[in-house]
Amino acid sequence: MKAGARETGIDTERFRLRRFVEELRQAGEIEVLSASTQLADVARSLEGNARAVLFERVGKEGAPLAGNVMGGRSRLARAFGVSPDKLLAEVLRRLRSAPQVVEVPREAAPAQEVVLTGEQADLTALPVHLQHGMDGGPYISASIDFTVDPSSGWTNVGVRRLMLRGRREAGVDLNSPSDLRALYEAAAKQGKRLPVAFVVGSHPVDYVAAVMRLPVDELGLVAACATRPFPW
Repeated sequence: MKAGARETGIDTERFRLRRFVEELRQAGEIEVLSASTQLADVARSLEGNARAVLFERVGKEGAPLAGNVMGGRSRLARAFGVSPDKLLAEVLRRLRSAPQVVEVPREAAPAQEVVLTGEQADLTALPVHLQHGMDGGPYISASIDFTVDPSSGWTNVGVRRLMLRGRREAGVDLNSPSDLRALYEAAAKQGKRLPVAFVVGSHPVDYVAAVMRLPVDELGLVAACATRPFPW
């Protein structure tokens, strides 16, 4: 058991993407590519592929990369632990539960196990690839963003693609109306920065919660959908 689980009582391993990918592997629902894959070949392997794909070695760094993990109702149902025909009922059942959000000490948070800052922080070390021919650059396709609304104290949770712009810079699309855009415009009007935390590689259940738009503190949505205390 990791230190975070001992100190908080939360099983942080249970809802890791790695564990879900391993479940797909055991169920034969994922295609595993063990050979080295060039970044330019990732999109070709995913396009039109009905199965999830695990690239064990991508790019010059040889990083692992999973794709199409949520590309089907059966895989989403597996993430919620039910059959596809019971998925909606299970999501609604979980949303009726009382969410529990707990504050985790920094030293106990798994996300703080490795921290890179300054020159050590390098987004190009990640397996970020060009996804579509008309894209303006490589993208991280599924990041979850967490932003605190200063006016209410609530946390907004959303899903956005991150466009790679350099070793320490990425951009998101805020042209379309969204809660994040409203929060950004409010901060900009006051001449303030808007802190945002982006999480890449979450469990599928977290993504389902992140795309919901309900007038609540959305940390609770993530906790309720996962039926676990959400560490914050």
